[in-house]
Amino acid sequence: MELERLALALRPRSSWEAIDLGIRFGVANARTLYRGYLSVALPLALLCYGIAALTGIEPWWPALLLWWLKPAFDRVALHLLGHAVFGDQLGPRALWRALPGLWWRGGLLRELTLARLSPYRSTVLAVSLLEGLGGKAARRRRSLILRQVSGTALLQTGLWPLLETLFVLSVFSLSLILLPSELLEQLDWEALWWDEGRQYWFIWLYYLAFQTGSCLLEPLYVAGGFALYLKRRTDLEAWDVELQFRRLARTLPVVLAILLAGFLWQSSPAQAADSQREAVLQQADVRIQQILEDPVFGETITEHKLQKRSRPASTDDQPGRTWLEGLMRWLDLEGLGKALADLIGFFASLGRIIGWLLIAVVVVLLAWLVARTRLPARYARQAAPPAELAGFDIRPESLPDDPAAAALLLAGRGDLRAALGLLFRSSLSRLAHDEGVRFAAGDTEGDCLVRVHRQARAHAPYLARLLGCWQRLAYAHQSVDIGEISQLCEQWREQFSVEVPHGT
Repeated sequence: MELERLALALRPRSSWEAIDLGIRFGVANARTLYRGYLSVALPLALLCYGIAALTGIEPWWPALLLWWLKPAFDRVALHLLGHAVFGDQLGPRALWRALPGLWWRGGLLRELTLARLSPYRSTVLAVSLLEGLGGKAARRRRSLILRQVSGTALLQTGLWPLLETLFVLSVFSLSLILLPSELLEQLDWEALWWDEGRQYWFIWLYYLAFQTGSCLLEPLYVAGGFALYLKRRTDLEAWDVELQFRRLARTLPVVLAILLAGFLWQSSPAQAADSQREAVLQQADVRIQQILEDPVFGETITEHKLQKRSRPASTDDQPGRTWLEGLMRWLDLEGLGKALADLIGFFASLGRIIGWLLIAVVVVLLAWLVARTRLPARYARQAAPPAELAGFDIRPESLPDDPAAAALLLAGRGDLRAALGLLFRSSLSRLAHDEGVRFAAGDTEGDCLVRVHRQARAHAPYLARLLGCWQRLAYAHQSVDIGEISQLCEQWREQFSVEVPHGT
């Protein structure tokens, strides 16, 4: 391996530092990395979602398929990173020429089946793709690579799905910020996914955000695992030491020439220094002899002076008391006991405060639950329903005695809009005055349906069907079959227990 061409500095690193280096390296080569990765992943994603849209398949099927094929896309990202680490920037054409070899090379079937849910796939992907190992040799190599970095590789794999989730939530938050407040008030969030009012644009927006986040973050995940692999190779094979020796081998002749020149230049001054050293040694012998002949040398002199004692002499009759008192003072038992007493008192006061706070919180919660459950039931009949709701007059005196018969008569005359309007406002009137559904004066048609879902669930399917017909006729200007209106009239009598008059 040509270690001199590596674009990364080889030195011992921690596992998280290696992952950070890999992500930064991926960002630094983002143009090459994403241009090649998206040239493969984007057409396949468009093909899968396009087939789902044309055939009516639920969009989560292509999303699941593309998620399962991530190891195949990871090979594309690793191929680009493996060339970029040696300074080679591959274009889409070169990548597409190498694509059959990347996908037909051994190991992809295992990565899509047995090892699909492995949390270490980005770290050991280079074993089969770059080293070309397989079988038992590949298993031993993967075990060796993961020996000291398996925990970090596991945590890295768990963190990237969280980042994808944050990306999707950010896209939805931005969408909600940009939507007008009037539209937000009319949206029925409970019916967006599962009810009859299911909105496919909302579902496709979710999967578009999900796929975009996957395409943006998956190459960086592969880059982090690849850097972790290079860190282990450096630790195991001492790449940094080998690289230093290679550099030293190139500079060794120059170093030897400089040392030889310095030795030749220093030879003559060294000889002069040796002669000067011998002269100093001869003078030292003469000086030592003069010092030994001095009469002061070898004489012992005794001096006396006063000095304060460091501690007074003990006058206690008990000889063991001195060291015992010193030990107690050194341990500071009195101060320790006082500190413990203060600490216990502090925790006791803190416990009392927390206990009273908990009692207050429990009392407030109980009062809130009582007010939520009993007070509305007691005073519900005292609060009169609004006179108008969603633009309709829902007062009982404004309605005929048999709204279903009147609506059927209007439909027979061809006034379908008036017939559906009469059925809808009479339904709201019965729900508000007879069923006790608590509508607010400013509720829209969608708000009324949500309140019926919560407070009178048995009438919710009928009201949803009636509201759908009304919206198709009044807002979308689509025709409604008179037979469907007749069925709605019959169901209205069943929903609100109205007997059919004789003679009709």
